[in-house]
Amino acid sequence: MQMIAVPSPGSSHQAQGRPANSSQVHSSSRRPTVKLRDIGILAPGQLHRLPLPPQKSPSAPIIPTPQSILDGSYAASVELAKKRATDSNVDTITVIYAPRTLKYTGEPTMSIVFSYDGGRPGPTLFDLLKRKVVVDHGEDKPFKETSWIRTSVTLDVSIPVLLPKCEKAHVMSDTSKWPGMMPNSEYFYCGPESKFRTRQEIAFEIAAMIAQLLREVKSGKRARWVPISGEGSPADWNVKKTSSREVRLIALNYYKKTWVPVLAKDAASADQAASSSSQ
Repeated sequence: MQMIAVPSPGSSHQAQGRPANSSQVHSSSRRPTVKLRDIGILAPGQLHRLPLPPQKSPSAPIIPTPQSILDGSYAASVELAKKRATDSNVDTITVIYAPRTLKYTGEPTMSIVFSYDGGRPGPTLFDLLKRKVVVDHGEDKPFKETSWIRTSVTLDVSIPVLLPKCEKAHVMSDTSKWPGMMPNSEYFYCGPESKFRTRQEIAFEIAAMIAQLLREVKSGKRARWVPISGEGSPADWNVKKTSSREVRLIALNYYKKTWVPVLAKDAASADQAASSSSQ
């Protein structure tokens, strides 16, 4: 079975040994070299600049009339036009990937990438669970060509939980381990009994698993020290400061007989979390 990717229904893409951090943030004047189909293989725990699809031409503000000026609708349309004009010039989004345990890093055997709205990478858990987004090629059935009845999904949420202040010095000085939780594996039915599950259904089920796991980590269940891979600081992925509205489901990677979700959140969100935890 070849690596499954997003670009077109039924297409497949086999990894060619690209470096895992090929899209690490560069100067803003340079376009990222990473393609949408490759966003699942980028290095965990690091900043990456991901491509966005071309934006539609920004709309002009409404024609000013005495009524629209008085009720504020004209001013609102002017601000909206400015925002859309700004957005139309943005061709990337900067995110920070969640750290993962060492054995679930590097080149996966297969990767299912999740995008929406014509190529925007990583729908959020919240939008998936509230059914606010439809993933690109959502009716595809990635597992239909396999003979699998079920497969394993490992929720590798080795992201840090909030520790007492007395332990923070140890966290910052020990770069090989962060406080998190051991990967939790569950079975995921993907064969004829589940009608092979569409890409949309897979995204929803994985989002539900992760959201539940985040709630359990926040409540203090199964917290422990685990080895991780990534160069970010623990504050970047503090579970106590992270909500399902921020977490993006980037991809589902296949490592050693199990699928592992690849998560990220916008760099601005990570900066805010780091700032809050330092106060």
